[in-house]
Amino acid sequence: NVGYLTNQDGDSVVACGTGVTLTTIVKTGGSLDIQSNVTTLTNLAGDLMIRGAATVTTLNLNGGACYDESSGTFTTIHGYGIYDRRRSTQAKTITTLNVYRGAEYHDPAGLITLTNGLHLNNCYITDAVLDLPVNKTLTIA
Repeated sequence: NVGYLTNQDGDSVVACGTGVTLTTIVKTGGSLDIQSNVTTLTNLAGDLMIRGAATVTTLNLNGGACYDESSGTFTTIHGYGIYDRRRSTQAKTITTLNVYRGAEYHDPAGLITLTNGLHLNNCYITDAVLDLPVNKTLTIA
C-alpha cells in the first residue's frame, strides 16, 4: 500500500526498480514509480509512473494519473482517471481498455494496439477525453 499523511498528491514518493515481485498494490496518494510486473494495481490518487518493460495484469485507474512509459502489455485497464502515453515513443499492447465518465486516454501518436478495442462504459464518447491520432478508424459495435 502507498498512502499519504496530509497531502494526497505529494506526501509519499515510492520507487520499485526491476526484478521486484509486485502482486497487489493499492495507492491512495503520493507518487509511485515502478519498473516491475504487477498483478493488480489500484490507483486512487496521485501520480503513477510505469517504466521499462513492466507489465500489468489489471490496472484500476480510479483517480489520479498513470504516465505509462513501459513497453510491457497491460491486460485490462479500468479507467476513471488519466491514462497518459504522451511521454513514450514505444509500441504497446493493451488487451482490454474500459473507459468511464470523466476518464482521459492520451495516445496521440497511435502507438497502442487495443486488442479488444476501447469500451465506453456507462458514458458517451463526449463524457471522456480521447486523445487519438488523426486518420484513426473507430468501429462502433
